[in-house]
Amino acid sequence: MGKKSKKKSNDPGVKRGAPDHFKGVKQQFLDLQAVLYQQALDDGKTTEFYNLVTRDFVAKFGDMEPFALKPTEDSATPPPVREYVDEGEAADATKRWSKLRTKLAQWYRSKYKRPEVAKSAPTAINLFATALRIDITTAPRRLSPFHYYIKIHYASRVKEEHERRYMVAMKRYEDATEEECNVIDEPDAEAAHLKEVEEWEAQKNAPKTPQQFHQQLQFAGDVLRPIADAISVQMQAAVSICIIGPVADRNGEIEVQSIHSNWPGGLSSATWLKHDPVGYDLAEQSMCAYGRANFSVEECKRRALPAEHQNEDAGLQMPPSRSQSPSAIPPPVLPIPPPPPDAGPLRMSPSRSQLPAAVPLPVLPMPPLPPDADPLRMSPSSSQSPVAVTPSPPLPPLPFPPPPPPPPSHTPAPASPRPMSPGHQSPAQAPVLSPHLQRVQQVDDHLGFDVPGMLEWPEYGREQLLAPPTLTLPPPPPPTPPPHATVNVLKPHPAYTILSATTSKMPDMSMWPLHASDACEFLLYEPMDDNNANEMRELRNWGIEWDECVDAFLATMKTAGFPNAGASFPPMTDIRPKEIGVWMRSRRTWINVPITDDAFKLAWWSWWYALQPEARKLGTSSDAHQHMSAPAAEMNWKGLKKMGKNGLPLVMISLAWWGQALNEVLSGGQTLSG
Repeated sequence: MGKKSKKKSNDPGVKRGAPDHFKGVKQQFLDLQAVLYQQALDDGKTTEFYNLVTRDFVAKFGDMEPFALKPTEDSATPPPVREYVDEGEAADATKRWSKLRTKLAQWYRSKYKRPEVAKSAPTAINLFATALRIDITTAPRRLSPFHYYIKIHYASRVKEEHERRYMVAMKRYEDATEEECNVIDEPDAEAAHLKEVEEWEAQKNAPKTPQQFHQQLQFAGDVLRPIADAISVQMQAAVSICIIGPVADRNGEIEVQSIHSNWPGGLSSATWLKHDPVGYDLAEQSMCAYGRANFSVEECKRRALPAEHQNEDAGLQMPPSRSQSPSAIPPPVLPIPPPPPDAGPLRMSPSRSQLPAAVPLPVLPMPPLPPDADPLRMSPSSSQSPVAVTPSPPLPPLPFPPPPPPPPSHTPAPASPRPMSPGHQSPAQAPVLSPHLQRVQQVDDHLGFDVPGMLEWPEYGREQLLAPPTLTLPPPPPPTPPPHATVNVLKPHPAYTILSATTSKMPDMSMWPLHASDACEFLLYEPMDDNNANEMRELRNWGIEWDECVDAFLATMKTAGFPNAGASFPPMTDIRPKEIGVWMRSRRTWINVPITDDAFKLAWWSWWYALQPEARKLGTSSDAHQHMSAPAAEMNWKGLKKMGKNGLPLVMISLAWWGQALNEVLSGGQTLSG
């Protein structure tokens, strides 16, 4: 780094820059033509003006150089026109005329250029900036004691000494040699400069990696939301901003990300998406088709986010499910061994008003009822499960002690059970398989292979009960003993008390996002029939274990904030069921995907086995449901804590397809084709 050249001191009285060519009467003459210059500038005829003013200037003052010379006298009569006798003198006059014309043009452009419009504050002219409440002027900054001292006392106490020392330092620098000035190593300074320039250029570059694309899309809503709101307020219009392109955390699939804002005169919730979801869905399909035509397959794969770079969710705390009453100490989850023939009566846990989720339900074949059987069905009580009592052989009446008072619940319940008929109450019965599960067992025997039911999970052991157990409820509290109830025996037929699974209470989804409420309705409700679109949808009666599973899933997603994007499972396209990929490519519509291939069972278990912690894997994926150890808290569950659309929701949605396929097989007498 060489030493800078010494600057010559300039006389303050000498004007720096080009000299003024026109002074005195010449300047007054040119100032009078300023109005004509502005008019010529507006009309775009400055060339004609420069020629005219040059001709008048020469006619009045002559063309002798230098042009800055003051004329000897200011006569009203112009000087006589000179006649040139040879070509050389005429050529010199032409050069002087051209030079004078250039000087005059520069003088007018420098002194009488178009005045700039005074710039006002951006918030005064930019309506969008005003709506965004952007404050261009910053708030006053609190000065430190040192800076406040400089502000108050610099001129009186610091300036004189500062200037004296500055001049001494400058004199020392000017007298120093080049070797003494090379204090900073030139290569290091150049390297630091190149690094800063590289970082500056990187900030202006478009995203190139999947991580950069993913990060920009995650924060696009924070940028576009105030813009959409500002446009809707200023233009009094409904605004929809759509982003079409590959989504990094969806394996590079083409999707539409949108922001909607209604105009102030309408309802804030009446956006295009909510007002006409069918029409908007068609528009999204068109935009996705445009995106698939605009982005190649290679480009989509290039933008797909690798699994190792996906964000990990923190540990989630599971709240109590909707079908479980709150309890200070949760009941232990233990399998019930088969009771011996002479086993005594069992006791129901007083902390729940329904069956525990961990109690396995017995699988028993349903015997056919004779034509003259007339079962008596009782409507459910407010604190008990619905019970249907069918005729049984002649047996002595079995007295049942009254049920205990229901545990505390968030919903109000009557103090006493509602009477079903005069003189009788609905007694608590033993947990026996519902008709739906009995039909599942019949299908298993008919098809010749083990079709896993929707209520069966591989990590829980299930042991068959030889006979329906008789449950004796604990005696009621002494202060309020209600009368005992008995069950009437109508006709001598085999007795099976059927206890249907209690459906969960629908959660309050008013504050949930749209994708979360759609998922909840899909998992809890039966599919909508096109022929009966106006009828009420029925809840899926798949047993209490399915309800508990959905409750736990929704509670987990609610604790995570119902993420619409985020961490996902690895693609595993060669392992997971092919129906999942078809559903993802069809834009994830909330309709049932038909399961017509028996290979879905093996593919689903293999996929589920691959997602488990290594500590659970005991065998191979081909027999996953038979070789997995019981889950434990100390296992590494990081691979399953993926709450994005390509994560845990895929497991629940695919299970819903499986359960719907089993329902159709049971109701229509069909078989799953291979």
